[in-house]
Amino acid sequence: MLWRNWAPALTIKASGIDGAVVKMVDVLGNVVLREKMSTFKTIDVSTFRNGIYFVSVYVNGVKIHSKKIIVRH
Repeated sequence: MLWRNWAPALTIKASGIDGAVVKMVDVLGNVVLREKMSTFKTIDVSTFRNGIYFVSVYVNGVKIHSKKIIVRH
């Protein structure tokens, strides 16, 4: 799994994973994004507030990867 965080976008590339869901949560536990993805997903974070977020990828309801992202404009 490859993660790239170039403002204003976060790019996730996952080879060989079908039916994955990306979920982004702020430090208070609020879900700010939940979207399906194929092998490549770009998330525009320019509208998100500055802060720390946790981005997780789920397949069949099981978390397979998670990463902390800092959004700073």
